[in-house]
Amino acid sequence: MSEFQKVLSDFGLGRVAAQLEKAAKGSIRLAAGEPSQEAVSRLGGRPNLPGEIDWPTSREGPLAFLAQFDLGGLPPIADLNLPSSGSLYFFYAVGGNPKAPIDRDLFRVLYSDRPLAESLARDFLGDLSEEHRWMGYQYLVAKQEISFPWPEDTVVEQLDLSEQEHEDFYRFSGHWIDSQGEPQTLHRI
Repeated sequence: MSEFQKVLSDFGLGRVAAQLEKAAKGSIRLAAGEPSQEAVSRLGGRPNLPGEIDWPTSREGPLAFLAQFDLGGLPPIADLNLPSSGSLYFFYAVGGNPKAPIDRDLFRVLYSDRPLAESLARDFLGDLSEEHRWMGYQYLVAKQEISFPWPEDTVVEQLDLSEQEHEDFYRFSGHWIDSQGEPQTLHRI
């Protein structure tokens, strides 16, 4: 039995410990740094979208810009299977709660093969509400760590956990996050 499986078993999850260990992946924990509008990995602000990429919209209007990442500046993690260069952009319909295939227009993850520095910051769309035009904060790589799926993740739902196992998995999840140390953030790739 691996160390992960032992910890999971100690939390009452022995029946599904092997499956949960298999679902664990390498990840990068991120921390918000100083306010920034530079072409860097950033939480919020105006995206450095290449000119040929349109600002994504949904049936509810423009999607709020959440984050952008310069892939060339991230440490490589085999489990992530991301390109080693280019940029990723994340957009979301803040009032939405995607749960069904019809809701796919409520979020977008976009990729460009260009680094962020090659694109100017895009102005917010005129009909994007002021409350969804957030100040940008540079993302800093805080540390690399193992990440387990969240209790509501599809992988966990497919395990058909009992009510007690659900409670145990929530306790385990909180313990796991706390055991990883500072910074206490759930922002990760």
